[in-house]
Amino acid sequence: MPTPAIKPALALLCSFFVCFLSSGCDTTSSRLKLSSDASITAVSSVPAFSLPSSAELADRLPVTLSFEGQSYTLLPDCVKVNAQQEQSFQYTNPPQTFITTKKPVFTLDCPKDTIGELVVRNEQGALAFSTDIKSDSLTFSLPEEAGLYSIHLYIVSQADYPYWQQFVFNIQYKPPSISSAAVVSASDSAADKPQIELSANTISPGDIIAVKIKGYDGSKLLYAKFANASDRTFPLYKKGDEYLGFAAITSMTTKPGKLQIYASENGKSGGVLLASVSMNVGTKTFKRQDLTVVSGSKMAEAGSEENLESDKAIIAKVTANPSPELYCEDSFIQPVQGRISTQYGQRRYTNGVFTSAHSGLDIAAAEGTPVSAAGGAKVVFAGEMKFYGNTVILDHGLGLFSFYNHMSVICVEEGQMVAKGDKIGEVGTTGYSTGPHLHWNIRLFETNVDPALFTKENSIISDMKRMMSE
Repeated sequence: MPTPAIKPALALLCSFFVCFLSSGCDTTSSRLKLSSDASITAVSSVPAFSLPSSAELADRLPVTLSFEGQSYTLLPDCVKVNAQQEQSFQYTNPPQTFITTKKPVFTLDCPKDTIGELVVRNEQGALAFSTDIKSDSLTFSLPEEAGLYSIHLYIVSQADYPYWQQFVFNIQYKPPSISSAAVVSASDSAADKPQIELSANTISPGDIIAVKIKGYDGSKLLYAKFANASDRTFPLYKKGDEYLGFAAITSMTTKPGKLQIYASENGKSGGVLLASVSMNVGTKTFKRQDLTVVSGSKMAEAGSEENLESDKAIIAKVTANPSPELYCEDSFIQPVQGRISTQYGQRRYTNGVFTSAHSGLDIAAAEGTPVSAAGGAKVVFAGEMKFYGNTVILDHGLGLFSFYNHMSVICVEEGQMVAKGDKIGEVGTTGYSTGPHLHWNIRLFETNVDPALFTKENSIISDMKRMMSE
């Protein structure tokens, strides 16, 4: 934690960094700017004072970025505030750019007794997430979506106060592109492109759209993907002479790009690009939620990474083969009546550290309150999980699944068919839970989407039913 002498400077530096971020690399006349060789250009009558050179600062307060088995020394800028909190300086080292084709975990190693903040922004300058730095090591990962991310790191070591380090570097996340086959058979020729029909031509973070393909008479299977969003794909299902299905983006996606239709042997990856259509991108703002978890507590043990990975393995297994039939006939219902304590997409911070974007809705209700199936479905899992507690997973067809977590009682069995409104369990607080509530989320294959899109009168289910009947 900052010493008493550092706290006033911390407040001033916070306002300085906000100003710096909002104005790019420009400086105002109330500040002094240092070039990369640390020469000082005075733009006001405030007296200058000596700063360490950029190289000296890097030697004294080294910071390294590690990922994919490699480590890189970051180039610092420097900021200093005097006792009267009147002066600030900065170097102008050009941002370093690191490129990765995977989605690795990044580790920042900072000097001992370091405090500060890490801020991650996407190509449009929108905040992806931020987190406080309270130790000499920090791990973080990028959002799912491909793109260029600007990383701003501000740190100060109590041993070297009042010199703050400022780092600005870029990480380009570029998943491997899907290569088209060099030779396309006559039956799968893309010369006559199939027609693409969508339920909407605008998509916002967390949205899902219905897709119908006409005019494809090839032998291969079809799937959809967003060109710039991620490497996730959405299989389409053959219905007569048409293909139908859904495509979605996560709450972290801001630039999905074109919706592309591919034909491949497995209907999931590779193959030939048949057609694409540009999408308008809407915007959404998601709130922040802070949670406090006491280390060593029962809740902290339930929320361990080991428990989460164990549950993910179960989920991957039971959702691997979704039904090609759409079991639900119309819009979903909210599975339990209660207060929405956490909205879909909220940026969740645990003990001040960004941990996730909330995957669904948390509905607070008294323990024992009945939980109903949101729509017609087949039960593919009914049992206890380590992280999610007592859980029911319903397969609604075409890759749509709904999840009901933390329940006290489960009232259905695997393989059972349920109708909208059937009781499947009761509200509880099992697993990683702060109190009685139902965590309800809807997933298209591996992508969590906004449940609100399913409960409105003209829902995405209504769109699909209309497209199936036309």
